[in-house]
Amino acid sequence: MERKLQHVFLMGPMGAGKSTVAQYLRREMGYVRYSMATPVEAVLDIAAPWLKGASKAVRRPYLQRTGRFLRGFKPNPMLLAAEEVLRHAVSPIVIDDLGVRASEADFGARRRVT
Repeated sequence: MERKLQHVFLMGPMGAGKSTVAQYLRREMGYVRYSMATPVEAVLDIAAPWLKGASKAVRRPYLQRTGRFLRGFKPNPMLLAAEEVLRHAVSPIVIDDLGVRASEADFGARRRVT
């Protein structure tokens, strides 16, 4: 019998503790952490390479704008990247850094992610 992986999808506003919970699940329970910010950071690093070494406080507004920009595409490239991670998962995945948009909640619900 094939055992389904129990993925966890963390949603909420900035500062809610999503990354902290994801780090705990990775460290204590063996989850693989995937951050929805990964594709956003990749785009920002290409578009504004001078920000690569900048502090989180300096990068944050640029990351937020880049994330809003990417979420405007249909289909959402951030969700497509997360879909690929889930499709090829061999361990439970915890996905964090997700906002509170309906399309992102729908993404998790369609995959029966907790």
